[in-house]
Amino acid sequence: MTNVEKINSLNIKYINNLFIGVMNRDSLKQDYLKALKDLIDFNNITLEVAKAIGMKKWDDDSDIYLFPYYLYTIIPIGLKVTSIFDEELVWTDHMDDDTRFGCLAFGLKIKEENNMEEELKPCPFCKNKSPRVIRYGIESGIINQVHCDICGASGPDHADSKEKAINAWNRREK
Repeated sequence: MTNVEKINSLNIKYINNLFIGVMNRDSLKQDYLKALKDLIDFNNITLEVAKAIGMKKWDDDSDIYLFPYYLYTIIPIGLKVTSIFDEELVWTDHMDDDTRFGCLAFGLKIKEENNMEEELKPCPFCKNKSPRVIRYGIESGIINQVHCDICGASGPDHADSKEKAINAWNRREK
């Protein structure tokens, strides 16, 4: 039985026990979370497992899947997570428990295998091989932009999606 099948089976067992009142709710919840923690390899979560445990994609242009709130107490301390602002952080026992549509404002970057995006080309000015896409909020919404940390080049224009920002950068000339 795969871990996804085990998680689905555990979910069904938990829901059934919850509704028929076999156990005390707090005890049942603790047993469920302990069993779930034993099944999840948080450092190697696949898209299939992420969906089975209720992780939700932050937005269409992102590969960040947010943790459902109920997992807050079992996320391992020291796990590298990504915030909704695309900041990479290390999970601590004092992380903010702010939620977005039932999920924490933190998650993991999980690549969808069928969503191969165009690779970023080096900076046309300084030849830096690792420019990055940055996202930031302005009054009218979220902006995506490619930025070179070496020479400071960015753009060439703000784009409304990560893919458009990459495409614009890759077609940029000096």
